[in-house]
Amino acid sequence: MDKEEKPKDDNLWTLPLRKLTPENSFPVSQSENSDKSAQYKRLWHDFNDTMCNLKNAYNSGKVNLEQFNAALENLLQEYFWCVPANTMEKQPANSLYHHLANTATIAAVLYLTHAGEENPSVSLNEEADKKSFLMVGLDLSGIQDYIYDLDKEKSSKAAKFLRARSFQVRICLEMAIEWICRELDLPKQCVLFQAAGKAFLLLPDKPQIREGLNKIKQELDAEMLKRYLGSLTILLASIPVSLTDLDKHHFRATMQECLEKIGLEKRRKYSSVFCTDKWHPEAFLLQEGTDIHSNTCCSFCHRRKTEQTDEEGSLICSRCLEDENLGKTLVNEYLYFKFTYNASGESLLELGPIKLQTVSKTEETALQPDAAYFSIHKRISDFIPYNAYAVAVPHDKNGNILDFGQIAEKAEGIAANAVLKGDVDNLGLIFQYGICQAVDQDQYELSVTTYNTISAQLDYFFAVYLPDLVQKEYADSIYIVYAGGDDFCLVGAWNKVIDLAQELRKKFTRYTAQNQDLHFSAAIELMHAKTPVRFAILKADEKLAAAKKTASAEDTSEEALLRKNRLNLFELSVNWDRMDKLMEFAGKLDNWLQNNQTTGVTTQFLYRLLAYNEMYLKTLEPKCELRNYLYDALLNYDIKRNIQQANDEKSSEENIANSLRKLTAVSSEVNFKDIRIPIFYVLYKNRKRTGGNNAV
Repeated sequence: MDKEEKPKDDNLWTLPLRKLTPENSFPVSQSENSDKSAQYKRLWHDFNDTMCNLKNAYNSGKVNLEQFNAALENLLQEYFWCVPANTMEKQPANSLYHHLANTATIAAVLYLTHAGEENPSVSLNEEADKKSFLMVGLDLSGIQDYIYDLDKEKSSKAAKFLRARSFQVRICLEMAIEWICRELDLPKQCVLFQAAGKAFLLLPDKPQIREGLNKIKQELDAEMLKRYLGSLTILLASIPVSLTDLDKHHFRATMQECLEKIGLEKRRKYSSVFCTDKWHPEAFLLQEGTDIHSNTCCSFCHRRKTEQTDEEGSLICSRCLEDENLGKTLVNEYLYFKFTYNASGESLLELGPIKLQTVSKTEETALQPDAAYFSIHKRISDFIPYNAYAVAVPHDKNGNILDFGQIAEKAEGIAANAVLKGDVDNLGLIFQYGICQAVDQDQYELSVTTYNTISAQLDYFFAVYLPDLVQKEYADSIYIVYAGGDDFCLVGAWNKVIDLAQELRKKFTRYTAQNQDLHFSAAIELMHAKTPVRFAILKADEKLAAAKKTASAEDTSEEALLRKNRLNLFELSVNWDRMDKLMEFAGKLDNWLQNNQTTGVTTQFLYRLLAYNEMYLKTLEPKCELRNYLYDALLNYDIKRNIQQANDEKSSEENIANSLRKLTAVSSEVNFKDIRIPIFYVLYKNRKRTGGNNAV
């Protein structure tokens, strides 16, 4: 962080009182946000102007009440995300928007619970302990297996399929929520919160609601099994709750109970399809039948029978063709969609009675009353909600989409791509303890609003800020596979990916107000331009697990293991702070290599340096050959013979020689154990491209 951005007191951070944008989402020091009255006035003035446009749209009949409410909630989030819900608190942590949204949810469900009664009279004291509501949890399971399940021989269309599949894992949950609300005639205010592949709804506990949920669950299971053949599942579970269960003293336990119920559903996926009162063996068979052979099987999913072919003559089933068309459509920056219920016409995606359709030009001024509209790239109008979906597709200067081979050509040195995969460390512990208020040794308080606020802020960084950063600074070289919730996965030119990883870590540190307990680990896996993306991503996933398991050499305590906060690059896991020093040294190595005629630092010397590093690493093992302990002597001899004798300019060469000798010193800023990272970086950066012989 820049010095001027760092407050005098680490606790004095506050959110800027401005409309929510990627630039405005970062906290600032208290001193920079001192004149709050003027900022509140400006914020309200801007909100009121936009609100007037929305009211005019409603009064003129351009939008109906449901569409008005959806747009209003979107505006409330944009303008009141930064306003504290309770200004009397010493350190307010809950946003007014999320407080309003959760209050509206409870009010809506209370109304639905008592609607139809002859003389409805609700006493909150009497209602508090009644299990009058259902907390419904939805969890999207199998995300990574579904996204990466791509044919290794069809890499030419990998980008389109990745784009379509990463979009579907976000939109599927939205469609399931739309299905529940439409089928049970419930308002969208029943959604308590949604983030990171999970959603929670609060519904009245009535017999017709339970029957409706069971019916939807059976149909949803059947629909997901038919569409995704078991690779992607939406788990649905519910528990009865009272108002007391939702207060800050009990909500933590309530969430835990609901998550455990979802976990039970995960162990019995599709049970409503395969087994009701008895087993249904026929349900285990593909609907296409068992006579699928290589000459009738889809060339992309290898699961469905088909006779149609694509433009290249490859067999392609209707589902994969749907994915390809969706991948093509998503690159349109001015595109927006609508959800329709039991509607006719073509669609990009269907889930039960819900269709995802694109909006025609004629609809922009006359919205259909039974449709729910939204945009995914940017706000198009004041009465169309903006739902962020992380989409970033590299383009050239003429606006043409680049494939993975063309992206690799944007790299410096070796023409290769890299996968960057990461997620927030210890997120379960953070939500179980970190954001809770300790009351006693074993008692913690957690409010619905706190949970919702933190979830939304984490999701915003990865789902909105990260794509914005990529589009502004890496528009021609980095592709977002998915980003949102607490994790992300990107593919791009290898050196640009390394740059982005470091920048993203610094931005996240600033975004979390330098909170030492909030950080993420990541892994970078280099890949040839023609390597199937699936394999590289799976490798990156393994490296990410390694990064999270690695403790520092200096501290192997349990606390250090929990700390994580690491990057795995070139088969080595290092702390992010050490990465800065390593890349600084890589810059020196690169400069010396560029001037090898005077410095004596050559490619051959760097490879020998790697060999000395391997010898050193073996000395750290319980057993090793005695010759490995010669690494320091061999390095010093190499420096004296090839670096010091390179030329007669003693001042510059001795500086280089001393810098290299210090690598094995205990007090060295660059640990010799980590030296492979700057060495490989410089070797790849300076590798010449000759006739396609460019292996990673």
